[in-house]
Amino acid sequence: AEGNPVLLGMDRDAKQWNYELLVVRARVLGVLLLFTVVVTASFWISRLSLENRWRIGKAQEKLRESLSDTGIGVWEWTIPGDEFRLTGSGVSGMGRGKESRKQLGDFIESVAEPHRQRLSAAFAGLKKGLATTLMEEVALKNPGAKDAPHRWVLVRGKSSRKAPDGAILQVVGSVVDITLDRRTKVILEALAEASSKVLQ
Repeated sequence: AEGNPVLLGMDRDAKQWNYELLVVRARVLGVLLLFTVVVTASFWISRLSLENRWRIGKAQEKLRESLSDTGIGVWEWTIPGDEFRLTGSGVSGMGRGKESRKQLGDFIESVAEPHRQRLSAAFAGLKKGLATTLMEEVALKNPGAKDAPHRWVLVRGKSSRKAPDGAILQVVGSVVDITLDRRTKVILEALAEASSKVLQ
């Protein structure tokens, strides 16, 4: 039987078949292992992403709370899509500790003339890449306040993210209420003028 060529051939075929079966099993196990690794990694990445989003949300909430009643607003302008996110602080009715998502034009509309055109030109310069920073003192409309129809604010901004071709994608900045400083300055100037007239 050992020298039977038919049996020897069958034995070789069986061994070959067993080898090929082992190879197929190994490949299937490899694919299953890879699939398991990918699914597990995706799960943990998504979980970490959710945790990071939650932490960022909590940090932003704390920031809004800390800015409340300080006369300071923080803004972020995403140029693609023209989204203007503003965390206000009671400045000209922006809302205390609230976040609003609007377009840049909505914010510029809250600026009184003739400052509106100047601020719009400054933002346009940032968008075109003609400037990387912005700093303007402007008057905001303050409807309902008879004694102070306008509130003065200092608007600062700086480009924070650029595209590979150099185009500015995002600008971040702040809005600081300087109304009291402006009123004090006017009073001091009036007193200085009155004193000079008396001395003359």
